[in-house]
Amino acid sequence: MNILYNLRLMAVGVVALFFASTACADNGTIVFSGSNGVSANATFGTAKNERYDVAMHVEATSLKGTTISAIRLHLGNVPNIATLNVWLSKTLNAEKNGSRSENKPDILQVEATPTKDGEVRVELETPYTIGEEGVYVGYSMTFSQLTDAEKYPVAYFKNSEISNFYLHTSMIYTKWNDMSVRGGVPIEVELTGGVDADAIALPLEDRLYGQFDKSTPVSVTLRNLGYEGVSTIGYTYTVGTQTGSATVKLDEPLPAIYNYEQNVTLSLPPTSAKGDYPVSLTLTTINGKPNPSATLLNSQLTSYKRLPKHRPLFEEYTGTWCRNCPRGFVGLEIMNKLYPDDFIGLSYHNKDAMEIMQRTDFPSEISGFPDGYFDRIYKTDAYFGFGTEKFGLDKAWLRVCDELAPADIEAKANLSADASEVEVNGYAYFPTDVNNASYTVEVVLTADDLYGTGAAWDQKNDYNTNRPEDYPEPEFEKFLKGSGTVSGLHYNDVVVATSLRNGGEPVLPSTLVADTEYPFSYKFKIADIVNTSGESLVQNKEKLNAVVMIKNAEGKVENAFKTKVSTSTDTGISSATSDNVNGEAVYYSVSGIRLSLPCRGINIVRLADGSVKKIMRKKEYELQTYFPRIVCRSLLSRECIGSSGRSTST
Repeated sequence: MNILYNLRLMAVGVVALFFASTACADNGTIVFSGSNGVSANATFGTAKNERYDVAMHVEATSLKGTTISAIRLHLGNVPNIATLNVWLSKTLNAEKNGSRSENKPDILQVEATPTKDGEVRVELETPYTIGEEGVYVGYSMTFSQLTDAEKYPVAYFKNSEISNFYLHTSMIYTKWNDMSVRGGVPIEVELTGGVDADAIALPLEDRLYGQFDKSTPVSVTLRNLGYEGVSTIGYTYTVGTQTGSATVKLDEPLPAIYNYEQNVTLSLPPTSAKGDYPVSLTLTTINGKPNPSATLLNSQLTSYKRLPKHRPLFEEYTGTWCRNCPRGFVGLEIMNKLYPDDFIGLSYHNKDAMEIMQRTDFPSEISGFPDGYFDRIYKTDAYFGFGTEKFGLDKAWLRVCDELAPADIEAKANLSADASEVEVNGYAYFPTDVNNASYTVEVVLTADDLYGTGAAWDQKNDYNTNRPEDYPEPEFEKFLKGSGTVSGLHYNDVVVATSLRNGGEPVLPSTLVADTEYPFSYKFKIADIVNTSGESLVQNKEKLNAVVMIKNAEGKVENAFKTKVSTSTDTGISSATSDNVNGEAVYYSVSGIRLSLPCRGINIVRLADGSVKKIMRKKEYELQTYFPRIVCRSLLSRECIGSSGRSTST
């Protein structure tokens, strides 16, 4: 898969919130974290009043000979802890004691004092030096009473890319269980000795892409291997025959957490013309000092006259009868608020008032409801995304956005003067010559704000038994507080007509010349926009949208574009793209409400250049930026799961 990094300043991956206590470290000290320095976003438990033993593993690969001087726990809100111990062990041991099982650490175990905020630090009287086998670091706790907090008392970071979580309990998990598939636990150790003030840059992608008359942003992943946090980096570069150097101040310093990775955007100068250029980068300084791990990074830059902007197509398959489908409703609502100019979502309905085709006629083969795909090749969930953590569709979308699009596509849509037709006019653009091409254009009409009364419009709902902390987004509230059936919903992004069903899709020429726009057009008759019962799905002509997509011979969607159907008679497309926000930064709540100032918690910031970033306001006058980690790996298909955790299908 070709990945195009940093066409936006917001990269793809895991949102990382630094612990305040780990943002920096004393000179010569580095932190090893079981969750890579990110805070817990989930809890686990047996709903029994029993003893819990939780651990992470510190491998000796690079840390042999370093010394553990202190252990830090981030327990969260668990108010009724009766006993708390921290311990070290070479192996994980559990022995039966009557009807219960006890953890038996083989190095040391010391008592600790619980705190109201759940932040605990224990300094070891005798520091421990890590040997060949590494070491398990853990804690054990019991409770004076069983409330909701104690039913699920183990805080962890739920993410498939972080794996360091081991669990034992006295009654249920009587043998040590590797729970790392769930994520990592927020246990940290302070390490001294055997580490240097060192950071490395990981290899670049084999090929970079840019526009020849503009600077090219390049994403470099920094990994911290030393005790110093990183606030500035200096680098040298070569692009073709051009050479130079620059210094970058990180918006958020790379913390002194061992193996912590953070994506940093560097800049390469414009090239003089289209073409391929050899590129080399060297990270030469860290915080103004020579970098002991300075490594030459090589790549190839392809400069285009115009670089296509990739707008992935997300298609959701749903039905009002489907009890797990509310999460798809929520997912698309959130995405439209977060990325109103770029997110393109299509909602195909089944066996309800908005159905326009049978399941067998859907553009993708689905295994059940809800289901979804990006660009008709990456199976995903309309709420969870590619993982199973709380709302992850945005991270999945950003990952797909970073793929290089081989073509651009734009369009305008207009209602005819007699309001009987919708005409869509657009063009496709290719930055390179293509021979033996086989591209078609699919055109889809969607409707927003569809609503009605009766069983065919009422959404079945399985989420009224879930806790608010399980689904904290405001868009979920109506389902969490509702009954098993939720009425009065207004549905958006509903597919009401498609050229795939109507036939006659535009076909592009087999020979395509670089930097040429290839026009196409398509018409829908308003009278034909009906559901499978023959009822009109045009409730408001002002709330129709057209989505155009360019497809290759295998059916993969290479790029897409969405435009509102206008009542104007102007069918030109000289300015089909949405306007970017100009002027000052604009703040929004996570639910899409515009704010005059950032509020406490997560805020969405749209900058003057149109880019979007998330920030966390912890308290007044204190803003902490969320920095995602770049994840370079194949987008694997996954089975969608229902709220019960079981697969859902029909």
